Parts: sequence; structure tokens; C-alpha cells
Amino acid sequence: MSSKSNPPSPQSNPHAPIDRTTLRNWVTSASPESTEQDISEKTFLTLLQQVSLEGLSQNIRERKKYAEYIFWMVSIWLVMVIMLVWLNGLGEIYCYNFLEPLLRSGVKYISFKFELSDAVLIALITTATVNITTFFLVVTKYLFPNTPDKDSPPVE
Repeated sequence: MSSKSNPPSPQSNPHAPIDRTTLRNWVTSASPESTEQDISEKTFLTLLQQVSLEGLSQNIRERKKYAEYIFWMVSIWLVMVIMLVWLNGLGEIYCYNFLEPLLRSGVKYISFKFELSDAVLIALITTATVNITTFFLVVTKYLFPNTPDKDSPPVE
């Protein structure tokens, strides 16, 4: 007889969630002489299903999180491109000099000139479009993978 005490049997409550520590204890306490009463095939399949479901659940949570990160990154990128095109369209901007009372320079308005060449604008808009399309495709393929159905017969 072994001096180790066996962990509680999973058959006492088959619907109770099984944590990793309990699973590890069952595996390490099993000896070559183990019989059906220690670990049965049904219990093993239940454990396997729970571990699989836990992995799928974690995968879905991570997918949602990173899809949201990519969405915000692409949104900010798009707003920045729109702002640059808009500033280029304005050409020159006049702003009130709020430091004039402190500096007493006599300059009430400051002008900013913003001009990008046509080649830079084309490159900016093209890369923005390609990035947005690529991120959309990557996230969509990752969130909705093309996995074959288990019930459908294999295509030959």
C-alpha cells in the first residue's frame, strides 16, 4: 500500500469543475498498478474536454482583446491621415498668440504653413489604405478561421 493519499475521486461529483492542481495530483498519484477505480476512461475524457474548453475560452478572450487593439490602432492611424490631408488642404493656419501678454512681442496671430508634396500625399494615402485592408483581413481570418467541419466528409 502506498503512503501517499489518493486525491478525491472525480466520480463523487462529475459536474464539478476540475482545476489543474487536482488534475496534476491524479496524474502523479496514478501508478502502473492503477485500476479503473483511480482513473476511468470517462473521467479522463471529461478532463480532456474541460481542458479543451478552457483553452478555447482563453483563445476567444485573447482574440477579442487583440482585435480591439488593432481596431483602435487603425482608427487612430486613419484619423491622423485625415488630419494631415486636411491640414495640407488648408495650406496656412492662423492661431491666436496666447503668449503675447507674457512676451509683449506685439504679434497677436501666428501663422503656420503646412504643405506636403503630391508624392508624399499619394504615398501616405496608399499606405494607409493598404494597412487598413491588411489589418482587416488578418483580424478577420484570425477571428473566423477556415477550419473544416468535423461532420463533413473529407474532400478528395
